[in-house]
Amino acid sequence: MQGFVSLVGRVLLAAIFPLSAIMWHVLDYANTTQMMRDHGIPAANVVHVCTIGLLLLGSISLILGCKARWGAALLAVFLALTTYYFHGFWDIQDVSLAHEQEAHFLKNLSIFGAMLFIIANGAGAWSIDACCANRRRAAEDAQSA
Repeated sequence: MQGFVSLVGRVLLAAIFPLSAIMWHVLDYANTTQMMRDHGIPAANVVHVCTIGLLLLGSISLILGCKARWGAALLAVFLALTTYYFHGFWDIQDVSLAHEQEAHFLKNLSIFGAMLFIIANGAGAWSIDACCANRRRAAEDAQSA
């Protein structure tokens, strides 16, 4: 049961990132790049391509549980930067827009916390990381026998 729950949890946790990469960052590349420029992001084209890479590499890593700690770290970097640059509700005068950005800020903060949990504890069972660790232990046991 633990393996299944770990896998489903990783898939659900990571699902937002490849969808975001495809829907907003790839399919709406020009508008998203312009929005990045409007928010003062330097070298927006380069940063945008790097963002797509972070989202795809991090989410695939997390879903497969392959170097999941590194994947979670990539996604945590994305979340920290995105939350700061795009969801600064404290600077918005319009109350309804401020509440909307505050909700996005808190959502990202929660997902960031989950990434820290993955960084600290790994991908869990039913992951490539766990499979590799089990093989390493078996090889070490065979050598010492």
